[in-house]
Amino acid sequence: MTRKSAVSITVVVLGIMTYVVYGSMARVQKECEVCIAFGTGRRCAKGAGANADEAKRGAQTAACGVLASGMDETIRCQNTQPVSVTCSWAALDAAPSARRTLGAHDVRSPAPSPDRSTD
Repeated sequence: MTRKSAVSITVVVLGIMTYVVYGSMARVQKECEVCIAFGTGRRCAKGAGANADEAKRGAQTAACGVLASGMDETIRCQNTQPVSVTCSWAALDAAPSARRTLGAHDVRSPAPSPDRSTD
């Protein structure tokens, strides 16, 4: 192999690696920490994703991976209501004032719509 072809291959490989790393990091916009109480244990874990739901799901999966053993327990743990959920924008992670703790309605389901009856 000539020096020119070795350099060309190296440049192409580095380009592909850069594309893969940049592409996977560009999607991370939210980071969440989820605390789960399951069985006799409690575990907090962090997750990141394109949105808060992805980040919460990743964090809960990580926490349940330590707390649960077997598929049945893992599924039950992942369906368990978190004790606490704290999310922040990934780009603003250095600014503690950008963090907020989600309320219970944010964790379970969207907030109920206000009553709009016309009395």
